[in-house]
Amino acid sequence: MSPIEEIRKDRVHGARWLTQRAANILLTLAREGYPDLRQACRELAAAQPAMAPLVQLANAAARAGTPAEVETLCVRTLFALERSGRAVAERAAVLIGDGAIVLTHSYSGTVEAALLQAHTRRTRFRVIATESQPLGEGAQLADSLRRSGIPVTLIPDDAVPVHLPKSSLVMV
Repeated sequence: MSPIEEIRKDRVHGARWLTQRAANILLTLAREGYPDLRQACRELAAAQPAMAPLVQLANAAARAGTPAEVETLCVRTLFALERSGRAVAERAAVLIGDGAIVLTHSYSGTVEAALLQAHTRRTRFRVIATESQPLGEGAQLADSLRRSGIPVTLIPDDAVPVHLPKSSLVMV
């Protein structure tokens, strides 16, 4: 399966992760002198049309005049995504107080990073994660958090109304 096809079929990762993956794909294609870089950009934009940052990157790369300009765009994008993702996770981690109950839905690398940061800071909290059916993205997040030592309760999606009143914070 091609890397673009992997992005098209990905229903687990969020916009930041998918955009990072797309930037790395375009960076590799630009560095290797891929003959139809604009077509690859169009395919990437069409692969996940609801992911605005990915589409914006692909469209900007398609407008670039040279592979070197695509390379520069991708490097800048990767740097900006890393910096902004880290900043958002740091700010979100501060919101998690001792004894908090954090309700999550689906999977987000940024939410995961925030929870891991709070845990690293020795904040005591627990997570209630929805399964996020039909693909189970929330179960994936719950497994990752459990492996890191964070207490997690996995619930069916339709149990949110029961758990929401108990929650200190919702992160999606």
